[in-house]
Amino acid sequence: MRQVLVTRQKSQSAELVKLLENEGFQVFALPLIETVPTGEPIPEKDYDVAVFTSPVAVSTFAQHFGRVKFRYTVAVGAKTAKKLQEYGITPDGVPDEFSAEGLIRMFSEIDVKGLKVLSPGAEKRAGDLCGYLAERGAEVDRISTYKTSPVIYEKGYTDKYIKENGIDIITLTAPSAAESLLAQTENLSEVTLVSIGKTTWQYLKDRGHESVYPQVQTIEGMTELIANLYKGV
Repeated sequence: MRQVLVTRQKSQSAELVKLLENEGFQVFALPLIETVPTGEPIPEKDYDVAVFTSPVAVSTFAQHFGRVKFRYTVAVGAKTAKKLQEYGITPDGVPDEFSAEGLIRMFSEIDVKGLKVLSPGAEKRAGDLCGYLAERGAEVDRISTYKTSPVIYEKGYTDKYIKENGIDIITLTAPSAAESLLAQTENLSEVTLVSIGKTTWQYLKDRGHESVYPQVQTIEGMTELIANLYKGV
C-alpha cells in the first residue's frame, strides 16, 4: 500500500483524504498552509464582472453578496463554480483550463476595455490576471479578502514525519503549499510530488523540483492521476 501525504489546510483536507482512501491509499494529513481573512474594505460599487479565483475567495467575500453588485460572474474552475452555486450564483464563465492562464485566455477572446472588474481573492496570487486586464483597458479592483500563511513546524519535523510514515507521494494544491514544503524539508528525492495544476507545477519546476499534474486540475483529477500512476503497484 502506498502512503500519500495531504498538505491542504485542515478545513479543506477531508474531501481529498476520502477520495484517496477510496482508491486504497493510506493517507496522512499534515497541513502546511492556513488561510486568514484580511478584513480589507470592499468598495460599494457596481461592477460589470466579478472574477473569483478560488473557493476561499468566494467564502471570504460571501458577506458582501447583495451589497456589491456585478452583472457577470467568472469562476476559475469547477470547485469555485460549485462554491458560488452554494450562494445561489451560477457563473457565466469558467475557462477550459482551471488556472490563471486559463482565465487570461478566456478574457483574451473579448473586448475588456472600459469594463469594471472586481477580483477578490488571495493577497498573493499565481499569474497576473489583474495586470493583464488593466493593460487591455479594464478598470480593475483587486481586493485581498484573505492571505495564505505557512504552518511552521519545529525544525526537522516535516522531514522526520515524511520518513517515519514512509510517505511515497505528496500532494500540493497551491504554490503556497509548495513554498511551505520546500522551506521545511531538506530532501524530497525519494517522494513523488503531485501538483493540482500547471501553476503549482511551474512553481516547483522553477525551484528545481519535478512534479506531475492532472489534465483536469481538480482534487478528483489528482486522485485519478495518482491511482493511475500506482495501479497494480
